[in-house]
Amino acid sequence: MIESGETTTSSASSFRKNTIVFAVAFTTMFFVSLMWTLGRGGELNDPPATWNVDGIFYDNVAFNLNSGTGFAVDLYAEPWRESYMQHSPVKGGRMDLDYS
Repeated sequence: MIESGETTTSSASSFRKNTIVFAVAFTTMFFVSLMWTLGRGGELNDPPATWNVDGIFYDNVAFNLNSGTGFAVDLYAEPWRESYMQHSPVKGGRMDLDYS
């Protein structure tokens, strides 16, 4: 017959083992993702790519919320267009902002 102390020790040991495996896997994936991002030149801070039209709208909504305009898409607001075009030249393969 199994003593109650043995079962508790076994499950506590199993819990510690699972926690360590999770921590090692999480840390490994974090550093792999970090190295991948740095290897690409830190592209995660760049404006959205040409194929990601939704990203431009999300950036604009975030800009409007931050500037106090509210939840809106206003692609023709000059402060947003200037800041966006400064960091996202059309010649660099980024989306043109004129959706007419």
